[in-house]
Amino acid sequence: MQKIKIEDIGDLLSLNGDRQSFRHDVLTITREHWPPSSNLNNKIPQDVALFLRPAPFMQSDNPQIKAQQLLQQFALADWADELIEAYSHGMKQRLIIASALLHDPRILIIFNHN
Repeated sequence: MQKIKIEDIGDLLSLNGDRQSFRHDVLTITREHWPPSSNLNNKIPQDVALFLRPAPFMQSDNPQIKAQQLLQQFALADWADELIEAYSHGMKQRLIIASALLHDPRILIIFNHN
């Protein structure tokens, strides 16, 4: 594997492979450099407001406005008052990505294990 550099904010790197072992190796290497966040504990809260609540370390001037913008961007604004258990699988996935973007991450690794 060639050396990979991600230097600028907003850089995008896509790793595609048909072999499951390739994807596993990439995740293993990545995990060594960026440990996964454990704040979700593999559970989705039942309330969208709790899921998109601002964290004390957020750099956004107005996190509530940013959360509303992300809900709009991910086509979830009309569902903001519904319990997450009413969301489809795809909607839950979009909400997870939106919540990750709420915190202005320097890097976001999304893995599709299909």
